[in-house]
Amino acid sequence: MLMALGLALATPTVQAQPAAKGTSAPSDKQSGGVGGLGGVLQAAVQNHPSVRKTIADREASVAGVDEARAHYLPTLSGQTNQGADPNVTWGLIRLQQPIWAGGKIDAGVDVAESKLSSSEWAVLESRRQLMEQATAAYVAVIGNKALLATAQDGVNAHEKLLDLIRRRREGGVASDADIRLAEARLASVRTQAKDLAGQVRRQELELSILTAGHAKADAPLPSLYMNWEAPQELLTQAREASPLIRRKRQDVVTVTHETEVHQGERWPVISLRVDSDVGPTPTVYNQPRTRAGIYAEANVDGGGFVGYQRIKADAARLLAAQEDVAAASFEVDRRVQIMLNDRDLATQQLGDHQVVVQTQEMSLESSLRLYDAGRKNWVDVLNAQRELLDARLNRDRAKMTANDAELRIAVMCGTLDALAGLE
Repeated sequence: MLMALGLALATPTVQAQPAAKGTSAPSDKQSGGVGGLGGVLQAAVQNHPSVRKTIADREASVAGVDEARAHYLPTLSGQTNQGADPNVTWGLIRLQQPIWAGGKIDAGVDVAESKLSSSEWAVLESRRQLMEQATAAYVAVIGNKALLATAQDGVNAHEKLLDLIRRRREGGVASDADIRLAEARLASVRTQAKDLAGQVRRQELELSILTAGHAKADAPLPSLYMNWEAPQELLTQAREASPLIRRKRQDVVTVTHETEVHQGERWPVISLRVDSDVGPTPTVYNQPRTRAGIYAEANVDGGGFVGYQRIKADAARLLAAQEDVAAASFEVDRRVQIMLNDRDLATQQLGDHQVVVQTQEMSLESSLRLYDAGRKNWVDVLNAQRELLDARLNRDRAKMTANDAELRIAVMCGTLDALAGLE
């Protein structure tokens, strides 16, 4: 009987699998459709307020481009004047069309278009951040559910041991101390299972908040197909796919065009001007009521020193923007390298823990056989069962850590964009 029980206790309900190997745009079928990881990612990038905010910013940038282009159009203005006779009021209507502005208008349009591109990268950046958070929550839900199942297996195994010890106590083989020890071990494992159940509920709540309640973790993780043996390729892919780096590079373009605007302000604006008098025009001016001509206007603020210092400031801003690109690239490299290290370490630990699980399963079987032969006591059997449970939990934690690192890298490399509906 003890041999049969030993085999039952040593058989895990949740089998360990090798860490996932990455994804190249996994299908909805792989991820459980809209209810799997794909549904979670789509719900997160569509319903979160931070994404809607960046989309609104992008719409404002679109209007900014239209505003900048409107400077090519003529300007209509008017004014009224009152002469010495308070009963006589005359006015002037002016239509002014810029002909040459030293490149200010063109550069202004370029600035607006560059800011629009930056806002588009900001939208993707916001979505990627949410994708990473949602993926982490999804992995945590799936991983903690696996831990909970393993803990529940441990509860069931300890309950069987306690029941067997009680029957042995009735036969005079086991003592009251054995029963108390088994009850204490069972209470400890039950507490551990309750803690894991609380972690599952917490992560499910976080996932529900990220997706505005539109999706949940109800399917296994997708299969990943990425070249983990070539970390440098993954670093390059992450840099190329990073919306943060793209946005910072676009900021350099924006500063460059803003510098062109300020340089153009040193030149006069040449315009075609048409003036037309309205009302009784004072004869002292002795000019036709409608006049047209080419005019040049220029402003020299602060004797020219304002413009000079502004251009110097633009040079400093350009250097700062370029350094910002380097800092963003450094941050992407740092995060990918740390996650690759976490993934490699967890994958190695996963294999080690699986060996420990197999060893502990054999140890439990051996303890049961030796107890049957009278060479071990119940303490040895209970210790073997606890060590087996700890080994299985460590194995599942290593698997969860590896999955979390792999999916975060997949998000940064843009591999999950199609799954999230971003392409």
